[in-house]
Amino acid sequence: MRILPDDGPLRLADLLAEAALGLRLLTAADTGPARQIDGAHAIEIANPSRWVPPHWLLLTTGMRIQRKPAEQRALVRELAGSNIAALGYATGIVTRRVPAALLDEADRLGFPVIEVPLETPHRDVIGFVQQKVLSSSPELLQRVLQTQEYLMGVAEDDPLAHAEAPEIALLRRLQPLVGTEVILLRTDGRPNWPEDHLHARELREALHARPANGPAEVGVGDLRYLALPVRTGPYMFGWLVREARDGDGAQLLPVLRSAAQLLGVMYVAREHEPAELRAQRRHLLESALFHGATANGDGDLDRRARIVGFDFGSDCRVLLYRPAGNRSALGQVEAALNAARMPFLATTRGADVVVFAQGGRETLVGSVESLPSGQVGVGRAVRSLGRAKESLTDAEFVLGRMTAAPGKLTVADFSDLSLANWLIARLPSAEIAEKSGDFLAGLREQPLLFETVVAYLGADLDTTATAEALHLHPNSVRYRLTRAEHVLGAPLRRPETIAGLHAALLSEGLL
Repeated sequence: MRILPDDGPLRLADLLAEAALGLRLLTAADTGPARQIDGAHAIEIANPSRWVPPHWLLLTTGMRIQRKPAEQRALVRELAGSNIAALGYATGIVTRRVPAALLDEADRLGFPVIEVPLETPHRDVIGFVQQKVLSSSPELLQRVLQTQEYLMGVAEDDPLAHAEAPEIALLRRLQPLVGTEVILLRTDGRPNWPEDHLHARELREALHARPANGPAEVGVGDLRYLALPVRTGPYMFGWLVREARDGDGAQLLPVLRSAAQLLGVMYVAREHEPAELRAQRRHLLESALFHGATANGDGDLDRRARIVGFDFGSDCRVLLYRPAGNRSALGQVEAALNAARMPFLATTRGADVVVFAQGGRETLVGSVESLPSGQVGVGRAVRSLGRAKESLTDAEFVLGRMTAAPGKLTVADFSDLSLANWLIARLPSAEIAEKSGDFLAGLREQPLLFETVVAYLGADLDTTATAEALHLHPNSVRYRLTRAEHVLGAPLRRPETIAGLHAALLSEGLL
């Protein structure tokens, strides 16, 4: 990327002239090319001018203001009134174009709006601005370096420099700079810091659905927290969190952002190359399963999957492994699949390990037979990463109907389901629950009859076996079944009645 010569402050015109970025001014040509830019930041929270200093470029995907014309106009008014240099809007992520209301308000106020194309990451724009601003301001560069040296514990007389893990030492040094406690929430299953923070679980849940491309503001009870993603490129490690307080100045955000970037560098440096590839696979699979398709649809997911070995010329499936004892098992699953030499993506959801792999069913199941005790559910075969959610739903369905065998690994495959279970899995769960609830309502009002019918179907309609299971005389079982027929309004010898009971009890996991 071209770096401008040190001939004065960076102007918006200089940024637009950088061909590698592909930026385009969408407002009138006389609304800002001469504006000075002192920095750039991506942010998706309300009232962003609280955190972004004047003369900075603010970058957004538009997620918070999507389909909200009034808020789009309010954002432009806020930025213009706070002397923000310009707004950079990334198209192709949330919306295909910059919203008309936003552009109309910007033209009315003479505030510059630039389009950031999908192929230009925000980090490239921020990096270009930072390089130019630092090269033109030796004093600012010195302050940045001093801050980083302090956070990294470079000073030889720092008693924490060698006393604990580097990231923990950095967090301890950060707290005096920002005036209050900071929290590190890990997203890779490793311990948080501090491990016993009162609101760690609530913060993790609140941040789970937030995009990790910039600061986020979340509330827990009466408290507000500012969170910055700890990431390097596509690799996400966690969130750096600090309680937001009235009076926080715009200078706070650059300090937190610098700390988050240093933490990301630390984690990347600690991992070797195979771990980086695993992180890339996790990110791709999570995009397909938990965050929906990208702006370019399923084809973009498949294109990215081909980079890590998929060709979709044969069946792919989701495998869901639930280890006994709620222990972490991602590394063991990855090792088993690597040994089987099949393309795969793997991630975690709680203690569960979720895998999307290409290859024969026997090969896939055989590759995990050596795993520690637990349960494995295998979903339907698909030929696109965009359909991985369907296969995951199947795997969850069969896993939910398995009975754990202590000390053993049990495997259930969606393709091996009975016809009744297969039909139940294909129908919307809410409709099944409503229909089965209505069908069984009368029996549920008489618990002894309901218990007997469940045992009767579980014993393959064998009256003697049912009596033994319930510790009753066979005649007592027959009497109860006759009463159940009156409640149902249909004889149990009729196939339709048995089929209905079988489906209803299966849907509730009672058979």
